[in-house]
Order: sequence, then structure tokens, then C-alpha cells
Amino acid sequence: MKDRTFLAINLNGFHSNQNGEARTETEILFISANSIEKAREYVHSEYPHIAWFVIPKAYCDKNIVYAESSMVKCV
Repeated sequence: MKDRTFLAINLNGFHSNQNGEARTETEILFISANSIEKAREYVHSEYPHIAWFVIPKAYCDKNIVYAESSMVKCV
């Protein structure tokens, strides 16, 4: 099976800012794996004390919002 790309988003900033400003700074890892389960296993083995959100990069790519002039275009 061909590897796919997943994004792992570090949730430490999100969790520490629950009652603050509606912004956080975060770390995102790009992971190449056969499945989302394998990507999750990798993140857990490398960073067992950090909460991460793992999502397929293809899903993110389909939901990017681009700014064009003064209009927002969704793809």
C-alpha cells in the first residue's frame, strides 16, 4: 500500500488557551504512513506526553480557503 500524508497538530497551545483569545500558535508535523492508525501510532510513540490531532492532508487540501482580491473563494 502506498504511503499517504497526514498532518499531526500539537494541541498544547489549544488546551492552554481555552479561556483566552481565540488564537493559538501550534506545531504541525507532516507524517507519511500507510493509514491514519499508523500515523497516530507514530505520533504517540514519538510524543507520548503531548495531545495531537491527526488528520489526512488530502482532507485539509480539499478545504483550503483562498483569498482573492476582496472576495473569499472556497475550493
